[in-house]
Amino acid sequence: MQAKDAAMVEALAAVPKRERHETRQLSTEEAYLEWKLALAAEPVVKAAEEAEKVYEELCEAESELNEENVDKLRLQYEKVADSWTNECTKWYDIYLDEMYPESDF
Repeated sequence: MQAKDAAMVEALAAVPKRERHETRQLSTEEAYLEWKLALAAEPVVKAAEEAEKVYEELCEAESELNEENVDKLRLQYEKVADSWTNECTKWYDIYLDEMYPESDF
């Protein structure tokens, strides 16, 4: 009977411990940073979607060999791509200011 009990104890010891699926609580500073970066990312996403839309229109016009429309769409794409780049730069500036406040970037 003792060998059987020892085997049972070994088997129970080999059972993995239950996993803890609790979310980690963010500190106030981490939550603020996450909120601030998410807020700054909204215009980035909007600008990216606009750039994608104009780019698809440009590709379609190029495939139809519509030169007049292609030139107009190229200029429009350059503007929205610049806007997208500016929004990305603003987001990155906020990131640097928050993550490295003592640095002089």
